[in-house]
Amino acid sequence: MPRVTQDWKRCDELEQSTGSDRILALNGYRAMVPCYFSSLLTRGKIIHTYESDVARDFAKIALGSAETAEAALRSLGVKLFYVQKNNCDFWVNGFSDLFQKDELVRRFAVRRETPEYWLLTWTQGDQSLSPEDATAISALRTRSKEIYREAYGVEPFEVVKHRLPPNSRRGDLDVLGQLSQCF
Repeated sequence: MPRVTQDWKRCDELEQSTGSDRILALNGYRAMVPCYFSSLLTRGKIIHTYESDVARDFAKIALGSAETAEAALRSLGVKLFYVQKNNCDFWVNGFSDLFQKDELVRRFAVRRETPEYWLLTWTQGDQSLSPEDATAISALRTRSKEIYREAYGVEPFEVVKHRLPPNSRRGDLDVLGQLSQCF
């Protein structure tokens, strides 16, 4: 896979800092590749978007309302959500209504923050995600959609979510290189 980052240290750090909790990555797919199915991590620690138990509830999580997505993820025991900073490589679950700016503030808190990523968890009590962090994550999602629209002439997620006819117009596919650095 092109531009895959072999950062085994991040995999080990996530394993050591999260106990038995599993992690759903919302973006940074290429950075997470070494962690999927890694022998360094507990099996299933990093939830693969389409090769996991979460995949069977894909429609509820990615295409459902924020309430439906949260209920599905909670029922599957998913408690942690990885968001890589300065990375616009969001995949379908990351575009779920659950991760819109207002929902982020309402439903999530930061469990861990490093210079490279946020690790979000469900809000408990009075803790919540700061408006600044919600704005930063929302800006990454927005830029991701812009890049996809520029490359494909449409936002692929919106085509899937709303069952729109495919758009045969193509833009500049080279712009997809901006996803991993978000510029």
